[in-house]
Amino acid sequence: MPQFDPRFLTPLLFWSIVSFGVLLVVLYKYAFPPIIEILDVREKKIKESLETAERLQNDAKAMMSDYENRIRNSKQEAEAILEKARVRSQQIVEETEKRTRQESERMLASTRQEMEREKIKLMKEVRQETADIVILATERILQKTLTGADHQRLINESIELAAQSFKPQS
Repeated sequence: MPQFDPRFLTPLLFWSIVSFGVLLVVLYKYAFPPIIEILDVREKKIKESLETAERLQNDAKAMMSDYENRIRNSKQEAEAILEKARVRSQQIVEETEKRTRQESERMLASTRQEMEREKIKLMKEVRQETADIVILATERILQKTLTGADHQRLINESIELAAQSFKPQS
């Protein structure tokens, strides 16, 4: 095999190293700087993208926390408003019940007073009617007309009798 022959292998190895060295120099001088520049730009863009993503993620977390706080505060405010409404409605119900109770008591007292006045009025009418009936009956019995003094005496007696019969018994 000629490739393993030391006479053939030594110059081949020499020229391979020289070629590789020239290739490295050419690459180092002309190809690597643009490639390294492109890689640096790309690395810079990736770092910026990562920093932007991290900043946006932190902003999103802060906004999420802010929104959660706002929602929590809104719920607390809503509960406070509902509690105030419950308390106010209870107060209104109690005030209405109180006014209704007072009005009914006032109406009841007024009705009692009216009944008392009607009772007194009826008592007077009954006394008058009783006196008229007694006078009429007495005139018929006696078949004569009584004098004014007789009338007055009979009226007073009739009133006393009627008053005794209408007095409540205790």
